[in-house]
Formats: sequence, C-alpha cells, structure tokens
Amino acid sequence: MRMADGPEHPFHGTYREIVRPHRLVYTECYEMPQFGSPEWVTTVTFEEDPGGTLVTHTIEHKSREVRDAHLQAGMEQGMVQTLTRLNEHTAAMGQGE
Repeated sequence: MRMADGPEHPFHGTYREIVRPHRLVYTECYEMPQFGSPEWVTTVTFEEDPGGTLVTHTIEHKSREVRDAHLQAGMEQGMVQTLTRLNEHTAAMGQGE
C-alpha cells in the first residue's frame, strides 16, 4: 500500500472465504521486521440497513501483545481514514459521479 504522501507499507494476504455479497474472510500481514511481520485474520460482513449497508470489520490477532503493537503502529488511524474514504467514494457513486 502506498500512502498519498509517498511512503510504502508492504502487506500481503490470502482470501479464505468469499460469500458474495455478504462476507469476506482473509489474512493480512504487515511486512515490517521491526514489528515482527505479524499476520492476522480479517472478517468483513455486509448487511442491508435502512438507507445503506452496515459494514462490520473484525480483526483477530494471534495475541494481545500483537494486537497492542498493531494499534500502537497507527492501525486504528489508518482504518478510520480508509473507511472514511470508502464512505465518500460510495456516496459519490450513489450520486451518479
């Protein structure tokens, strides 16, 4: 993944389950040796909701320590930015842009 200001953040992963249009399950690994290159399992579900779609994004880490390190690395801020952009993009799609 490349950030807008230039830095790269190397990730890789494997899809484990795809149930269209309801559920995705996949692994992710942040390839940063200083963080131990942890791998986690992400589950994303999509449910119809009045006026839109409810998206639930769950991340399962191998340990509390890995989770805490992931949070300290800025993961939460990055996810908020990503989901905000997704919301803006899908809103624009609904307006025919």
